[in-house]
Amino acid sequence: MNQLFFFKNFLRDGRIASMVPTAERAVRQICSSLDFRRDLMVVEYGPGEGVFTRYLLSRLTPRSRLLVIDTNPIFVTALRQIGDHRLEVISGDIRLADQLLTRRGVDSVDHVLSGIPFSFLSGTERARVTLITAGLVVAGGSFILYQFSPLMRRYLAPVFKEVQLSFVPLNLPPLFVMKAIK
Repeated sequence: MNQLFFFKNFLRDGRIASMVPTAERAVRQICSSLDFRRDLMVVEYGPGEGVFTRYLLSRLTPRSRLLVIDTNPIFVTALRQIGDHRLEVISGDIRLADQLLTRRGVDSVDHVLSGIPFSFLSGTERARVTLITAGLVVAGGSFILYQFSPLMRRYLAPVFKEVQLSFVPLNLPPLFVMKAIK
């Protein structure tokens, strides 16, 4: 996929946060705390055209599993063409992540990554997604959000043991990263 593909989908789908995918160097920085030496169960909310998905698959062990959830049918179709046995692409809404994963026999995960625009959700929906995600993440696991603002920090702090905030300036636009540790 390319930038033009992503941009066209940005114009068609009002739920996409950015006109361009996250830069590869930003992806590496955001994922740098994950221990790719062990088998992991990872969920990605809103994978878009798959920049994080492809990076994760390039690093995950053969027995790891990556489940990605997106509402955009064009992205879902494109992601399904990746053809990696560790990847499961789910067409659905992250506000129902617990139900979507339970249907697939998944009741806990090591890490959840998300670049979905939480600013597009109501406060109630933000809180609900935070609680659902906290219920899925194992002790010591994390919910990593990369966003244009630190808005979600106030929803994460009461639910997770620790929330680390960092900034990725070398991306267009720059990103705030919130790593919520359970």
